[in-house]
Amino acid sequence: MSAERSPNIGVPTQSQQRDLDQAKRVVEQWLSSKLHSESGVRVNRVTMPDGSGVSSETLMVDAVVAGVDRRYVVKVDTPNGLYMNASLKSQYDVANALRAETILPVPELYGYEADASLLGQPFYVMECIAGKVPADNPPFHLSGWVADQTVEQRKATCSSALDTLVNLHKVDVNTINFLNRPARGSSGFDQEFNYYLEYGRWAMPEGLPELIVKSEQWLKANYPDHTPTGFSWGDARMGNMMFNGQDCVAVFDWEMASLGGAELDLAWWACMDRATTLSLGIPHLEGVISPAELIAGWEDRMGRKAQNMKFYLVFNAYRLAVIVLRLSRMLQAAKRLPPESEWMLNNNTGMQYLATMLDIEPAGEITQAWPGLD
Repeated sequence: MSAERSPNIGVPTQSQQRDLDQAKRVVEQWLSSKLHSESGVRVNRVTMPDGSGVSSETLMVDAVVAGVDRRYVVKVDTPNGLYMNASLKSQYDVANALRAETILPVPELYGYEADASLLGQPFYVMECIAGKVPADNPPFHLSGWVADQTVEQRKATCSSALDTLVNLHKVDVNTINFLNRPARGSSGFDQEFNYYLEYGRWAMPEGLPELIVKSEQWLKANYPDHTPTGFSWGDARMGNMMFNGQDCVAVFDWEMASLGGAELDLAWWACMDRATTLSLGIPHLEGVISPAELIAGWEDRMGRKAQNMKFYLVFNAYRLAVIVLRLSRMLQAAKRLPPESEWMLNNNTGMQYLATMLDIEPAGEITQAWPGLD
């Protein structure tokens, strides 16, 4: 296993350059106007965590409000980012709508700011929740607080994560109907499918690899007769959840949110789980829910069977492939793609999954075959 073979897409594509003293003054004034504290607001420090800058820039804010220490997160828009037609406002609207569903652990939001003159781009502010996030790099199966848990603690942590995922999938579509894009298709999934077909060509205007084209042909030939409209988190995985003990206390990252339906999330979780464990030669931690267990547990909680899972697994391998193709070209353009990671350009994890799932000619040596759900 080598870290550079990780499919983690949460890496910076450009050097971060920001006057943090100026950001401190701006955020202090902005919070003061929103919080209306009689004792005032004082921002003590603004920092930038490592890895900020793919789909949005993150600022961490330490402040004192009415004599009480508080922490906030500022998400600043990043133009020309990882996703086509990405909208920070849409991400804010998703989080705001989901927070209204009181059973969902979404951090409190303090407002969206469209005035780009303040921080250079639009931004929004949310509370910083106390807790721990399962690490992406190195994968949490290898080391960290999840690995340090007992098997029973890991089972409880995963049960809370699954409960949260199920509750997301029970959200009334009318709550997030602003995600509807009827020009792209009739159902929510039709819209998401057509988005990613267009995304691939946007990511690689010079032309898609033959393996990707053949995968598209398979997807079109095996398209389900009925496709859903329902909330899809998009980047559904434990790395986008925060835990306090074994309880999920926050869920975040809405860049990929759509009306594509629950099966989309189940398959994405499965692909990302395998891409960060078995495909890297990392054993799956005992007690951490496997993709097969995730699907079975979801079916039990939802009271229905997951539909057309082979199709959704192939589609999510396709999504992973084209997203990493886009990311690798962003890194290459910024001169931040190391030579040992050039595999991302033409034979990435998603592409290798597609080759082995569909038994088609691979783009290169197969080192990360699709390992299955069990």
